[in-house]
Amino acid sequence: MRYRWHEGELLPINDWWAKQQRAARSSLPRPYIRTDGMGDTLNHADGRTYDSRSAYERALKDSGNHIVEAGENTGGTPLVEDVPGLERDIYEAIQKLEAEP
Repeated sequence: MRYRWHEGELLPINDWWAKQQRAARSSLPRPYIRTDGMGDTLNHADGRTYDSRSAYERALKDSGNHIVEAGENTGGTPLVEDVPGLERDIYEAIQKLEAEP
């Protein structure tokens, strides 16, 4: 399960998205746009640095290794399974960070 901190509240990403949809000016869905540019990123499969997302992903695939790119998971099986108490732990961690001077 993914969460988003929004206006002092920890929301499951689906609940946050539903709030955003209600606040939108239109009932049309928002397009998902993923730009090809990214900051310089080291590819551990070949040791080169990339600033193009598509070139980076192509290099991972071409390496022949079974590498899983973690991060912006765009569907399929979640990278992390639900963990009991995860929401509470995240909330407490955020509270501790906000309490620090």
